[in-house]
Amino acid sequence: MNRETVIYIINYFRNLMSIDEKLTLKYKMMECPELEEDIAKRIMKETPDKVFFNNCSKCGKLARTPFAKQCRYCGYSWHSEQII
Repeated sequence: MNRETVIYIINYFRNLMSIDEKLTLKYKMMECPELEEDIAKRIMKETPDKVFFNNCSKCGKLARTPFAKQCRYCGYSWHSEQII
């Protein structure tokens, strides 16, 4: 799992983390990419249906947030697209 995806899951799907995981991340003294990746993998293993990846329909890269409407990489905008 790439670092961008791990950070996306940790930042926007914190509600899927256990209390212990939240506390560990909150009180860590330095960054621990391995711990964050383990948490993200667990979330994807146990609740993949609750994680929404907002990928650009033009270039396929991950948007900055689940609610973003413009790609930070290629600049493509989907503000006017209807979701059915």
